[in-house]
Amino acid sequence: MSKKTIIWIAILGFILLTLLCICNNRSKIETDLRVRSMDTISQIEGFDGNVKISGRDITINGTVVSEELKLKIEQLIGSEYGVRKVINNLIVEMHTIVKSERFAEIQVEFDKIIEFDNIEFQSNTAIILPASSIIIDETARILKENPEISIEISGHTDSTGNEEYNIGLSQRRAEAVLSQLVYRDISRPRMIAKGYGSSINVADNVSIEGQQKNRRVDFKILEEK
Repeated sequence: MSKKTIIWIAILGFILLTLLCICNNRSKIETDLRVRSMDTISQIEGFDGNVKISGRDITINGTVVSEELKLKIEQLIGSEYGVRKVINNLIVEMHTIVKSERFAEIQVEFDKIIEFDNIEFQSNTAIILPASSIIIDETARILKENPEISIEISGHTDSTGNEEYNIGLSQRRAEAVLSQLVYRDISRPRMIAKGYGSSINVADNVSIEGQQKNRRVDFKILEEK
């Protein structure tokens, strides 16, 4: 075997060994990225999918429940050490049943706020008593935490007095609560105020206790049109 042949065999062996090392290293990188990326998103609710690794590039496939979650997952994956490029193929699928279930949970939160206490006003006025600020604060908190919902603020009275007057009073009281929520940085278009007078009772109108329960302000989530 000539010296020249030996040299070429050595060069070829070196090239093959280098390629083998590169392939092994790439495989290790891909495995590491796959493990870390799946660990990052496996506990995220609302994501159903998988990732594909090619070198240092990651492709995310599947569905999510919102555009915000889609962007969040892309950012989380992109922040992983060693990632060069993220290809986001996620599809947003906000199923009605998911949304309606979530709205029902939020409605329960509103109902609990006024379960034992209601917004109190000065007698025959729409002036909110200071002690009721806590209820309005809690209502504002829920609205801020759930910017996708809109509500109706419903004013109600007992049956004492003229019904036309009661409707007007309940309307003014609902509007007063709305104004306080706007003051707490809740967007005005997310709310409507409506006075029902004494047309929707939750107790009798004979006892003082029943009349007090009927004088109330309710918060109702509005369904999307």
